[in-house]
Amino acid sequence: MMAVALSCTGEGFGHASRTVALADVLRTRYRVVIFCPRHLFGFMRDNLGDVDLEEIPYFSFVKVRDRIDYPRTVWTNLPAALRFPISVSRIARRLKRRSVQALVSDYDPFCSYAADRLNMPILQINHPAVVLRQREFSLESWLARVVSLVLMGKYHRKLVVSFYNGDVGPLVRRAITRQPVRTEDFFVVYLKPGYRKVMVRALRRLAIHNVQVFPDPRKNIVDYLGRCRGVISSAGHQFMSEAIVLGKPVFVVPQTGQYEQMLNARMLEESGRGMWARMDDLDEKLREFVSSVDRYPQPPRIRGVRFRFSDDLPRAVAQIERFLQEAHTTAYQPRRPMDRIFRWPAASGVTAGAGLSA
Repeated sequence: MMAVALSCTGEGFGHASRTVALADVLRTRYRVVIFCPRHLFGFMRDNLGDVDLEEIPYFSFVKVRDRIDYPRTVWTNLPAALRFPISVSRIARRLKRRSVQALVSDYDPFCSYAADRLNMPILQINHPAVVLRQREFSLESWLARVVSLVLMGKYHRKLVVSFYNGDVGPLVRRAITRQPVRTEDFFVVYLKPGYRKVMVRALRRLAIHNVQVFPDPRKNIVDYLGRCRGVISSAGHQFMSEAIVLGKPVFVVPQTGQYEQMLNARMLEESGRGMWARMDDLDEKLREFVSSVDRYPQPPRIRGVRFRFSDDLPRAVAQIERFLQEAHTTAYQPRRPMDRIFRWPAASGVTAGAGLSA
């Protein structure tokens, strides 16, 4: 049985959720090993049971109140960046020891560089790369593009996961798709602590008390997600997508200064599946959303955007398997996204081949 590694970054749980969805299917056909940060081990085991796990480092964002602090982010990640070559060497040895033959990576540069050292086929599948398909010209959009290029590392083929303009639509874990769906009179609020306090105060000001606030270790959010009237969250793509797949209207507050979340929020509203707000117009927009929640879904408001609102996991798995099959018969050179900025030398003894799009 072919051994396949799945890797993901540890920033948020969206990357981990997609990895769980893929692993749940792929492990019936391949020997799967998951490389992820240690704080995700519990999540992986809760969703997959007995699964092979290997620890890897990751780059994290430092957030102050409602925005990313980029100087502190750079400083905090400097030690991991300096240890990057050593980390890559250690991961390459573990990939080799595990007899891994291919890598499917979700925004993790550590394993992708390690796999490249072993001339291993690398498939990059993530959502943040959707920013590379936008034609906006702003400092935030350009910064998002550079970050996306760096964090993807090396790959031979890329699949963008997105409910808008993706190569595939949302990838949703089995716990979500098997959840019975009905509508009860409460809202799920899922936010990190800084945003959660602001949102709860806004809900109280508007006399909206029928809410269930998460994370809450005493409650199963999946159960509440299937029964709620609507969802209030940040603009992270994965949780939004899970709510959309279940047919739940969504209200989001994107992280200030995070272009990808701003883009997700705008596309959510254009798709007719929800609304978004900034902190300065939160009360007004939140009141509007709650009063009009039963009017969703609405027709998309924009043309020329490819929306997908259902679980696209089977199609994503089919494309991964096609990649794995082609990898046995095609010689190719890893795509180095930063080649457009820095001229990286080609790996010796590896030639470009046909059949795999970058």
